[in-house]
Amino acid sequence: MTPNGWTEPKIHALPGQAGRPVTKLGPFGSALKKSDYTDCGYKVYGQQQVLAGDEDHGDYWVGESKYRELIACSVEPGDILLSTMGSFGSILRLSEASRPGIINPRLLRLSISHDHAVPRYVEQFLQSDLAKRQFHAFAQGGTMPAINGASIGALKILLPPLGEQKKIAEILSTWDQAIVTAEDLIENGAKQRRALMQQLLSGKRRMPGFGGDWQERSLDEVFQFKKGQGLSKADIDPCGRNPCILYGELYTCYPEIVEYAESRTNSESGVVSRFGDILIPASTTTTGIDLANATALMQAGVQLSGDINILRPKRVTECSPFYAYLLTHHEKRKIAARAQGITIIHLYGKHLKPLKVKVPSVEEQNAIANVLMATDRELGALRAQLANLKRQKKALMQQLMTGRRRVKLDGDV
Repeated sequence: MTPNGWTEPKIHALPGQAGRPVTKLGPFGSALKKSDYTDCGYKVYGQQQVLAGDEDHGDYWVGESKYRELIACSVEPGDILLSTMGSFGSILRLSEASRPGIINPRLLRLSISHDHAVPRYVEQFLQSDLAKRQFHAFAQGGTMPAINGASIGALKILLPPLGEQKKIAEILSTWDQAIVTAEDLIENGAKQRRALMQQLLSGKRRMPGFGGDWQERSLDEVFQFKKGQGLSKADIDPCGRNPCILYGELYTCYPEIVEYAESRTNSESGVVSRFGDILIPASTTTTGIDLANATALMQAGVQLSGDINILRPKRVTECSPFYAYLLTHHEKRKIAARAQGITIIHLYGKHLKPLKVKVPSVEEQNAIANVLMATDRELGALRAQLANLKRQKKALMQQLMTGRRRVKLDGDV
């Protein structure tokens, strides 16, 4: 039921801004040729700006004559650009300072009269589950799903009075700012992590109190090599008595250090792990670089499936976390170069055994690993905070966009 004072029109029933059509697809056919592009002039807005969430992204322009020819596809501040193919439903609202230009054939311009809809509110509504369900219902095609202008015009939009639209948009924008801040912190933290790894794992930066040359060792000197066996997805049981790891999970679930296996099974067919085993996938259908991921498993008694290389330290004093970081980041290309195959790429123990790596003393290995693990914990906390912010915003949107929770306007008692 539509809340009191709200309407639920279809988009094509609303007036456009400044007398323009409320929806307009980009030009089709040969309207834009390579020869039409210039070094400056009027900006061509395409999917790259929408997917990047940045109207200034990209560098495609057309001159005055082409702009005048395609002025029906022009954009104005407050217009909303909507991707119609592939990543359909992705949107970008143009700011008041947006550059004049036109949209390319993969975009639709949505321009609702500001007397009926606040652009920031429309932007938020189109990001809500209410709109996304309609997008998916309208989608056509398989490999490259798409939506057309008629479908967007038929999309129903819940519109409260303008004052309430503005207030809802302001509230949700506050959450967006918090999300962007968290994303920036994660991006900066990830950059610092990469730089720190490059310095620490190469020996360019030494831990305080340590010196001396690093020693060259082959992996065969440090590890026993084994291979997992058995186990498939069919053996997974959430209530199983044994923890287990399938080789595919090494790509999707686990970082360099793992303290607990996420899956469980009742099968006894896998190779049982020991504390400190290093796991490396043994096959892929993509490229060898995808095999160069090492995971230090800090849990004994885990059933390990087939297609997993198990590097078991010969001495309990070896620092498995250090080697997991070293192999994944500093030796990645060397490991990838040892993989063999065409359709299916394999990486076996015999390929890894001769690999020589330079390592510091065990004490410095532990010091380096502790620093990197602390960095990972900080990033993990930030990612958890980001996920929580997104969940909270989604729940709030569901309440505000349906009128289940009404906002107080200035002057309300």
